[in-house]
Amino acid sequence: MFLIIFQQHYHFFTAKLPQRLNTSILTDTMPKCRRGKIVENNVAKRYMRVRFDVFVRKIVKGVGEFDILAKKGRKLLAVEVKHSNRGRLITSGDVKRLIEKARRIEAKPILTLSGRSKLSYPGKKLARRCGVKIERL
Repeated sequence: MFLIIFQQHYHFFTAKLPQRLNTSILTDTMPKCRRGKIVENNVAKRYMRVRFDVFVRKIVKGVGEFDILAKKGRKLLAVEVKHSNRGRLITSGDVKRLIEKARRIEAKPILTLSGRSKLSYPGKKLARRCGVKIERL
C-alpha cells in the first residue's frame, strides 16, 4: 500500500518561504485557503529539516485528503494542520476523522494547531486515548 501512496513526491516550493511563520501576514482579508496553505507549507518545512520525505495536500484514493504525509524510513506520519485567526474549536469529530484516516494507511496521526485554534476537552481526551500527538505552532 505504501508503494502506491509514495510514487510521486510533491514539490511545493516555487518561491522562498519564510523561516518562521509570520502571523502578521495571515490577515482576515486574505482568502482562507491561502492562509491555510502558508501554515501547511511552514509545517512541511519543519519535517523536511529533519530529513522526512514530505507530501503536501496528498489525496489517497479510498481514504481522503491529507494536509501532510511525512515518511522517514519505515515511519509514516499523517499530519492535519488546523489554523484559525478567530479561535475555531477543534472537536472530537475532527480528531476522530484524523485517527480513522491515519489508521487506514497505517500512519501515526499528528494534529498541528496554529493561530487561535483550540482543541475541545472531549477532543483532547480522545487524542490522548488514541495516541494522537498534538503540536502547537
